[in-house]
Amino acid sequence: MLRRTMIAALMIALLAMTPACSLFRSIDNSSPEEMQKFQATKDELWDQTQALEREKAAARKQLADQEAEIARVKKELAYWQNETAQADGRFVELNKTVEALNNQLKQPPEPAPQPPQKAAPQGKQLLIKVLAGNGKIAAAHRLAKKLEGMGYRIEGTDLARRWDYKLTTIFYGPGSKKDAAVMAKRLGTGVVLKPRTWRSVFNLVVVSGRRP
Repeated sequence: MLRRTMIAALMIALLAMTPACSLFRSIDNSSPEEMQKFQATKDELWDQTQALEREKAAARKQLADQEAEIARVKKELAYWQNETAQADGRFVELNKTVEALNNQLKQPPEPAPQPPQKAAPQGKQLLIKVLAGNGKIAAAHRLAKKLEGMGYRIEGTDLARRWDYKLTTIFYGPGSKKDAAVMAKRLGTGVVLKPRTWRSVFNLVVVSGRRP
């Protein structure tokens, strides 16, 4: 019994002399230095992970900023494309206007007006209106002036609803066909007669064509 007691006391003394760290060696027999090194490596990995997360967040923000800039540039590009298209349209219209003015300048001057000649209204005063059938009111004014030089009284001038008349056309109302024929003869070639198919207070409606 005494022997067993002495052995137990000896073991307790040996255990007391052993450093506390050696009592807690890991199961895989890792030393405290190895455990400390492992802990340091784990901290470094955590720091690297946090750094990567911050870099990823910064990259995402940069990508979002770049996408917003691309959208702004696209919107601005669309705006300028629309402005360019409108400017091209205005340029085309301006060229048409300039071309029309050049064509008017190239036209020969109108001949001097002939002495007024009295028309033969056959016992009644004709109501006459002159329309421009080529889209240019100046054509109606020229034709009206010509008819006034022949002695006709022109009540007014305007644009026709259609602008594709090739020849000067005289529309006559009921009872005015003979008057229209006399006017056509006096105007010369390139004049056609047609009955008026709409209501009007005018006896004759004269529409200028593209060709005299």
